[in-house]
Amino acid sequence: MHGHRYLLILAICTLAACSKAPPPVAGAAAKAPASSASTSVPASACDRKLVTIEDAVGILDAPVTATKNIPGDPQSCVFDTASYPSLTVTIRPGHGQAAVGMYTSGKMDQFDKSAPLAGVGSEAVRSLALDRVIARKDDLLCEITGPGLANATDDSKARKLGALCNKIFAAY
Repeated sequence: MHGHRYLLILAICTLAACSKAPPPVAGAAAKAPASSASTSVPASACDRKLVTIEDAVGILDAPVTATKNIPGDPQSCVFDTASYPSLTVTIRPGHGQAAVGMYTSGKMDQFDKSAPLAGVGSEAVRSLALDRVIARKDDLLCEITGPGLANATDDSKARKLGALCNKIFAAY
C-alpha cells in the first residue's frame, strides 16, 4: 500500500517538474523571435484572396456587400450580402480526413446526413440537412456554407461550392 502511495507522489512530482519552464541560462540575454511570421496567425482565406467576391457570384442570390473575418476563427471568412444570405469559407489544415470521415463513416447521420460529391478534392460530401459542402485534399479541410443547399433537388449549388474548394486546394 505504501509503495503505491510513493509511486503516486513520485508521478505527481514528475508531472509538476515537467510542466515548469526551464530556468534561464545565466548570462543569457532575452532574445526576440527571429521572425514575427513564425509567431503570427495565418491569414484567412479572404485575406489571402483564396476566394474572392467574384467567386460568390452565382452562388448567392444577392450581391456581396462585404467580406469579413470571423472573430476568434482566423481560418474562416464570411461573404455578406445586404440581406440575410451569406457564404462562409473555412480552411483548416490537418482536419480534412477527420471532418470528411465523420460524414463518410456514418457517425454524423443522426445529426446531418450527407451524399458524396464527386470531383472535389480527394473526397467531398454535400450536407443534406445543413447548407454546406465538406471537402478535403489530403488532410486540408475546405468547408463552405451557403444558402439554398440543404434539401435542394439538384446538386448545382453543391457543385459550385465544390468548385470553390477546388480553387482553394489548387492555390493552397
